[in-house]
Parts: sequence; C-alpha cells; structure tokens
Amino acid sequence: MKARIRVQIPERVLTFAIEEEVRPKLTAVLEELGLGERLVTTDELGCKVGYLAGFYGYDGEAQPYTPPAEARGVLCMSGMSDSRMDALLTALERQGVDLPLKAIVTAVNQNWPFGQLIEELIQERAALTGGKA
Repeated sequence: MKARIRVQIPERVLTFAIEEEVRPKLTAVLEELGLGERLVTTDELGCKVGYLAGFYGYDGEAQPYTPPAEARGVLCMSGMSDSRMDALLTALERQGVDLPLKAIVTAVNQNWPFGQLIEELIQERAALTGGKA
C-alpha cells in the first residue's frame, strides 16, 4: 500500500509596491482575517512565485528583474479557498483599499518569476480597460 502525502499549501498573501496610505488598512484587514503577508521586494521580483508563496521544492534563486513603471498595488493570494478569497476582497473593499493588480497563485504561474506575473497582470488590466490605467 502506498502512502499518500498531501502537502498543505499555506494561506499567504504576496504584496508588492503597496502605497503608504493603503498599507495600514491592508495590514488591518490581513490581521482581522488571520492571513500571513509576504512583502515582495524589488530584489525578489526574479524569484519564482512558488518560492515566495512558501511552496515546497522551490529555492530562493532570483534572476535580475526590473519592474515595469505600472507595477504598483500588487496582491497575490495563495492557498486560500474561494470563500476566504471572497472574504478578503470584501473586507478590502469595505475598508476602501483599492489594489489594481490582483492574482491567485496557480499551477502555471507558480513557476514564473514574480515580475513576470506582474507584467501579465498589467497586460490583462490594459486589455480590460482599453489601455487606461
């Protein structure tokens, strides 16, 4: 009989380039919901999303990555159920926290450098808004 090992994915929110005025409200919401935050630094933009999210098997090796100018207000959710994500997004809206770039860690993007994820989010936002920020 083979044993099945299930690796628990930790609930975590990755953030990047959060404006100073927004930071206290975001922190309060995350604390209220008991969610851990991982502040991603500019030096870590070349790290894989899976590493930053705390997934097993990823190392912290980072490639140099220059963030696009539009890379601000980034929130990436990991290991959360749909109801937990809904609770987070509702609480952020209730507190008036507007973060323009939001994502969920997926099987595909966990292997991308975090900077690439941000670039994809910027492109998606531009496509949805007709190129308006």
